Amino acid sequence: MQSQEALKALAIVPKVSGAVSIIGSTCILNDIFMKSRKKSNRLPINLRILVSLSISDIIASFFAYFLSTWMVPSDTPSEDVVFAAGNDVTCNVQGFLTALTLAASNWSIASLAISSAMIACWGWSNDKLLELKWQIPLVVFPWIYGLACGIYFQVVKGYRYNGSSRCLIGDEPFPLWVIIFTLINVLFLFISICSAIASLVKYVYQVEMKLDKYQVGGTQQTRRREKTIRTAKQGIWYTLMWLFVATFIVIGGFVGEEPVWFWILYGVFVPLQGLFNAWIYFRERIIANRRKRRRNASQPKPQPDVPRADIPKADDPQPDVPQPDV
Repeated sequence: MQSQEALKALAIVPKVSGAVSIIGSTCILNDIFMKSRKKSNRLPINLRILVSLSISDIIASFFAYFLSTWMVPSDTPSEDVVFAAGNDVTCNVQGFLTALTLAASNWSIASLAISSAMIACWGWSNDKLLELKWQIPLVVFPWIYGLACGIYFQVVKGYRYNGSSRCLIGDEPFPLWVIIFTLINVLFLFISICSAIASLVKYVYQVEMKLDKYQVGGTQQTRRREKTIRTAKQGIWYTLMWLFVATFIVIGGFVGEEPVWFWILYGVFVPLQGLFNAWIYFRERIIANRRKRRRNASQPKPQPDVPRADIPKADDPQPDVPQPDV
């Protein structure tokens, strides 16, 4: 049994991290929607997936992490939980949305990595990926899969307080087919994401080597290549941050309520997925603005024109000059 101080830390820490994550994902959505208003063309596929990922993060950050133990039934023994103010309905809602958004975000990250590799490495155009037959597996399917997971766990197992900060899947053992299906799902996600990351890293390395070798900056083709490289690098960063967060989730599935320090770190980093995504999304823009300010600071300031004393102005009275006699 954990101490009251540990229970308070496990309940409060995710609230702070969840609130910060909500702000980060909201900034991403606001920037993308502002871009969509200014430009008449359709949003690229990677931004559509990022919108889906940000919405999923906002839902998870609010219900699973910010509300945390507030959604736990209030009749839960006080030695097991602090700040419990909910009931069975709120606990089920929290568990359902946690399962839904966790599955949806995992598949959205896979879609983001795969679509980035399709554009950068395999030469697919954004217009082709915006076709309905590709938007369904890349953008819509993560939510269908997450909804199926949430409904299944709700009907078969239900949701219970997990002993730390929120309501999750009940403790009853899973059927064998569910365990096998879950392992296949995780294995497929891991292989597809790692394959996409390897392809993106190889592509970025090869293209940057060519650009450094030939120094052909300024052409339209080079600018297109540079934009593709930025897309590839963002796909790499999004996936690496997800792997960092997923490491805590995987480890958390094998450890118990102890050690407390692990679950505090879990509550710090896992809810911060939205902040990590915002840092990656605005990173290139921040770097470009810093470079611009440095260039402006290094350039000499123009000196104001100082009139010379020996050059008369146009409105100064001219001295009378005697004309020679003709």
